[in-house]
Amino acid sequence: MASGKTLERLRQLYSKVDAEVKRWNELQEQSLSLLGTIANIAARLPALEDPAAYVALPAAAVAPGFQQRLLAKQLATMDDLIVQLQGCLEDMQVAVEGMERQSKQAQRYVQQERLPPAARAAAAPPIPSVDACLQGLQEISRMYGEELRLKNALVEEVRYDASDADLRQVAALYAAQPHVDGGRVADLLYVVAATEDRRRL
Repeated sequence: MASGKTLERLRQLYSKVDAEVKRWNELQEQSLSLLGTIANIAARLPALEDPAAYVALPAAAVAPGFQQRLLAKQLATMDDLIVQLQGCLEDMQVAVEGMERQSKQAQRYVQQERLPPAARAAAAPPIPSVDACLQGLQEISRMYGEELRLKNALVEEVRYDASDADLRQVAALYAAQPHVDGGRVADLLYVVAATEDRRRL
């Protein structure tokens, strides 16, 4: 079984990954809010582009260029929201890079410790083995990396000419996060974070 020093170092790295996961979750909520607003604007665009939609309005309200100005304002708002959405993805990229960095640091640290294979594989339930800790970091990093690639592809479909239905479908898949097993991530983070308390018992 690995020393308390090794497990403590791994626990610290897991704590940093936990912070990245929490940041990802915050960005996920922000992104979904932006996608919902973008879809709402997209749903209004066909009516705003249709001159017949302005016939019932009072003549004073429909001044020359009114339709064009209203449409331009909505498109400008949509463009700003898309830029914000892309910013969320950039921040998600930073979070994923942080997860990857912690995983690589864990691998380097264990290699420097030159632990025998038996010591790396040994576990004292509920305390996981060193190998299990390393595999957990790799698994979390892989899941979020794959999910980020999907999200980048989805955001590329968020355009002015996308229909409301298409954008709702994008939002649904974005929300689903098919590459991230939230329960599995929570379990991995909890088990390692709790090793400090368990070793004190």
